[in-house]
Amino acid sequence: MTAGRGAALGVLTIGQSPRDDIVPTLRKYCPPGTAITELGLLDHMSAEQIAQLQPCHEADAIETRLRDGNAVIVSKTALEPLLAAALAEMPRPVLLLCSSTFAVLESIAGVIRPNELILPIMRHVAAGHRLGVIGPESDLPRQPGYWHPHVPDAIFAAGSPTDPIDALETAGMRLVGDGATLLFLDCMGFRDDQREALRQAAGVPVVAATTLVARLLPEIL
Repeated sequence: MTAGRGAALGVLTIGQSPRDDIVPTLRKYCPPGTAITELGLLDHMSAEQIAQLQPCHEADAIETRLRDGNAVIVSKTALEPLLAAALAEMPRPVLLLCSSTFAVLESIAGVIRPNELILPIMRHVAAGHRLGVIGPESDLPRQPGYWHPHVPDAIFAAGSPTDPIDALETAGMRLVGDGATLLFLDCMGFRDDQREALRQAAGVPVVAATTLVARLLPEIL
């Protein structure tokens, strides 16, 4: 849909909306006047209901953000039916604010899946670099299988968008000390100010999933 016809974008988070930490960045790159509709998979759940979404094993764990800004770890498997139901209500296209993969998305059209954009781009951007990837600790068990087919020598460290800046800087400098010459913030919750602070502290280029995907939106809407 072009800006002249009234661009529209659905924004779906696996946690709770609104995502005031991310949507302003999306608006910065979207066509002027884009109508953004937000929805979160956990929007109407109580704390007790969310607590029942505990992952059954380490590889099933995924971190997301609640409305109050706190992080919570839930089960990817439990989110699948919630994801399908939420997408049925939303306008297209829908941007999923998660760089992880979900099997249910293979049969649903009109969803902008960050991982499908990020991996091919970063494979080329990382050429000639040693890539250091920073993402939530719950993602670390999956990261080698996710990244190494595309960037075989990528190395990893834990870091969450909800962490203090100095904790992210420590993670980034540890990766640089291990040989990384390019850093990637692998979560759609990372903000541009975090990317810039890490770039200054680590002294190497830093790419963030959020801004990378946001810059592509004008080509899609």
